[in-house]
Amino acid sequence: MLRKILPVCLLACLVIFMSSCKKDETFASLVADGSAIDVSHNRSSKTRCLTDRQMEKIYEKQTFYRNEITQGREETMIKMQQDKSRSIVNDNLLTIPVHFIVVHAPGQSEGTGSNIPTARILSQLQVLNRDFLRKNPDAAKTPAIFPATNSQIQFCMATRDPNGNATTGISRYATNRNFDDNELQIKGETTWDPSAYLNVWIAPNIEGLGYAYLPSPQSLPARNEDGVVVLTEAFGGPNSGAQSPFDLGRTLTHEVGHYLGLDHIWGEGCSVDDGISDTPQQREENYGCPNHPSPSCGNKGDMFMNYMDYSDDHCLNAFTVGQAAYMRQILNTSRAALVRPGRTSCAVDPDDPDLPTCSDGIKNGGETGVDCGGPDCAPCNTSPGNVDAGITAVRQKSAQEDCSGSTRLGVTIRNFGNITLQRVRIVVARGSSIMTSLNWTGTLPPGAEREIELPAFILSEGNHNLIVRTEHPNGSIDANNSNNATNFSLTASGGNQMLLVIQPDDYAGDISWMIRNEAGTKVASGGGYKDGRISLIKEEICLPNGCYRLIVKDSYGDGICCDYGEGWYELRSGTGDILAASDGYYGYRETQWFCMEDLAFSRLNVERDQRLQTGNRVRKTPAGAIKSLN
Repeated sequence: MLRKILPVCLLACLVIFMSSCKKDETFASLVADGSAIDVSHNRSSKTRCLTDRQMEKIYEKQTFYRNEITQGREETMIKMQQDKSRSIVNDNLLTIPVHFIVVHAPGQSEGTGSNIPTARILSQLQVLNRDFLRKNPDAAKTPAIFPATNSQIQFCMATRDPNGNATTGISRYATNRNFDDNELQIKGETTWDPSAYLNVWIAPNIEGLGYAYLPSPQSLPARNEDGVVVLTEAFGGPNSGAQSPFDLGRTLTHEVGHYLGLDHIWGEGCSVDDGISDTPQQREENYGCPNHPSPSCGNKGDMFMNYMDYSDDHCLNAFTVGQAAYMRQILNTSRAALVRPGRTSCAVDPDDPDLPTCSDGIKNGGETGVDCGGPDCAPCNTSPGNVDAGITAVRQKSAQEDCSGSTRLGVTIRNFGNITLQRVRIVVARGSSIMTSLNWTGTLPPGAEREIELPAFILSEGNHNLIVRTEHPNGSIDANNSNNATNFSLTASGGNQMLLVIQPDDYAGDISWMIRNEAGTKVASGGGYKDGRISLIKEEICLPNGCYRLIVKDSYGDGICCDYGEGWYELRSGTGDILAASDGYYGYRETQWFCMEDLAFSRLNVERDQRLQTGNRVRKTPAGAIKSLN
């Protein structure tokens, strides 16, 4: 999905005693002393997220930045499609040190007013880690049609400040100044090096529930802007003092998604999306907690449970594979200095700060076995014959989508031993490559079976022979290895191999393109080319049978022919046959509708914008043109 960030103000506003319009859900007024939110009385407009508004200020000052973000997402999605065999859950765990700044009124001691207690901060950190590691207790509520995943990103309290001194990772800042009116000054006085820390300000009386500033793969927000801001009443895990319906800690999860480059999932509606290839096209934001499916834009249901939607906290439960891939791309590029790879960077398990690491599937800390033994974990079961986990069945739970889909396996495990099985690791491998894995925990009595759904993974076209196996039952040695593994074969179907060839004019940087299917979902895209390029641009595309529209854009509005070079483009089959062609003489965009059926091509229609007539090339897009195109 591709999109530009839409303005937060929709011009449907309250005007009495208000100078600015506010978008989004209304809920009870928040008072300065942190009193409860009453969703049935005294309702006033309150913005769920202010990120769009804050980013508009950046775009006004840095006109290039919006396109830089969009192109970064496009390139990441294309790379993800090309590298289909990789599974994020097998990537290095990336660790982000967090610095929390509690903004409160003078004279408020810790635990009073907006000077929230440390326990509430730790409860929020626990939610953040569970959400990003997909250990959230409501993960099973994500409908199977959405490719939810563990992002392999964790967050830990900073243990050293910028001067190298020991710290709890929490600063407390007393002020009478309003945070919204004095944001840059307060941030400037309290921020730690944003290249080395995620700074999170917890502030009362801000206009919305929170906001953050988006990076691109090449650039970061300014030092006195970068970081996340969350309203005090919307901060904290369950039963910690946050106010319903935003009392489960998902506001910070949402805003950290922005901090790592994600946009709101609905984009600008059915025509322009959020730049992530596996999130559905969606007309608008959702509120409350809809029932699935709740379709729009011809999709099979809005992903209203995505952390980047506006649903209530209890309804949010997932990031997609594409969202995780882009967040990790940001952490490997512009925010690379922020992370430290490895599983043991945190002093305690970030999933639960109050417990040792006894459920991460590895032997670490004081453990004498995998997740067992030592002073903190349950004793390891090592008696011969007692622990025996095996696999009795494997089935494919969702069909492999042509060219770009992911697959899920349901693995039935059986407790062949004579003691209760409480945990086991399930691994799916192709040769020496691990495709996906899961550290299952639960209760399985002797002789009982249970089907476990594994995280989604991506396969390339063709036949695949997989090995599905169990490891470390109850953290110990399996008494019978003969039932631990089974072979499973499946065929990942392919599509129609195509090639888009573009001869650019002198201004290749103006060119971008995308292909959308009948549901409006982007299935391929490209752009970010360099001006002055004279060689052909060649983009390989694999499309399943179906009908599509190819949209080729020129951001200047003069097409790719003929004032500054005789550009053209062709859509060719895998054998080189020309399926569709253009002389490049269009304006901002040209759209070609076509269908593919087992390599048989039919061209349906062509539509092109009127060409911009100009006698002198000026490297400035006419006002409003980019917005109207994207």
